[in-house]
Amino acid sequence: MSSAGLIRITRPVNSFAAGIAAIVAYYIASGMIIPEVLLLLAIVFLVTAAGNVINDYFDVEIDRVNRPDRPIPSGLVTLSAARAFAVILFL
Repeated sequence: MSSAGLIRITRPVNSFAAGIAAIVAYYIASGMIIPEVLLLLAIVFLVTAAGNVINDYFDVEIDRVNRPDRPIPSGLVTLSAARAFAVILFL
């Protein structure tokens, strides 16, 4: 298990984009940006990252065929590490 694999499995660009989308939606709905919006970014980022990890965990057999470069099929992250990491991210 590698730290690079744990970072890759979260798909950080997608997770960050989801956080930015939440901020934009907040701004559209409220018309303002407050400092606490950074908490919204963090929460959405972490939940999206956890969802990406869970997706890779459950799709491992499909990914072995279609996406063998992903962290679990390539051996960078074990199934048990992915499961534990998802739980931590969801907390």
